[in-house]
Formats: sequence, structure tokens, C-alpha cells
Amino acid sequence: MRTTFATLRRAAWIGGISATLVLSAATLAAAAEITVSWTEVQQQTRPQPRMNSVSKSVRLTLQGGSAISEQFEARNMRGRSRSTALEGRLREGMERGRSTVAWRVGDSKTLVRTASLPQHTMTIRVRTLSDTSCEAAVSYHLKPGFREYRMRSIRDGQPLYMSSIAPQQVTCSVRP
Repeated sequence: MRTTFATLRRAAWIGGISATLVLSAATLAAAAEITVSWTEVQQQTRPQPRMNSVSKSVRLTLQGGSAISEQFEARNMRGRSRSTALEGRLREGMERGRSTVAWRVGDSKTLVRTASLPQHTMTIRVRTLSDTSCEAAVSYHLKPGFREYRMRSIRDGQPLYMSSIAPQQVTCSVRP
């Protein structure tokens, strides 16, 4: 049987809501993996004004039905990294420290990840293009009342504040 995202529409009950996700029977049985990677260019304002570049990636594993797991990694220019692993279900928030991460089905070819952090929201939209390829977009939006993005230093976990964050070189891959 051919493993593809576009061969079979499979309805999954998610918290009483029917969502259609395009996956093949083989993909559902064996799990599929989607990886989105990008370089985040940050204009840091505090504690020390400077430009930062951080490599980030999110690996989503579709485990069948609405079960999912996610591996997130951030790596600075010096090679230091921080990573987290989460498990949950589509449309349900997964707690990660002071943030909540949720994946949902956008349409038959799109998955959307929303991370709600204290001062901003990060969104990743993944759209499947073919059996083994996808495209992704990453965006950041400040919450009302905030003028800076707040993140934690990879090196020591201390708060950092940015006036802007720009995703660059966004790539997406699918592994059935």
C-alpha cells in the first residue's frame, strides 16, 4: 500500500469535534513525522542589545487517531541547545512551562501549531504538498499590551527581551 498524505481522508473525533486529516492507512498505522526547521533572527533589547540567531526545529509525530508527540529544539550560534518533548492529542493544549502548545487540523492538507507564551504567540502552519513533501510558515505576534517578546536564554535560562523576531530559511519535511 502506498503511504501518502493525500490518498485517504480519515475522520478523527477530537473532543467531540470531527476533524478531517489527510493520511493514508499505512501512515496512520505506522505513524508519520513532520519536521519544521528555521533560523530565528532576534533583535534583543535587554539585558544586552544585540542581534541573535537561533536555529529551531519542531518534530511532530502523528501516532494514529488524534494522538501526537512533539520534540522542540532551539540551538544558539555557540552550539548550546535546549529541547522539550510533549505528548498529547490534536486540539488539546499541552503545557510546557509557562506556555501552552496546541496542534489542530486547519483543513485537509494543513496542520497548525499554536504556542501561547506569556507575552506572545508563535504559530506554525504546515501544508502537505505531496506524498513526502510539505511547506511551512512560522509567525510571531505580540499579545495586547506588550511591546517586547520575552524568551529564555539557551545558555542559562535567564529572561531575554526582543523588539523583533524574524523566521528565516523555513524548511519542512515529511517522513511517512
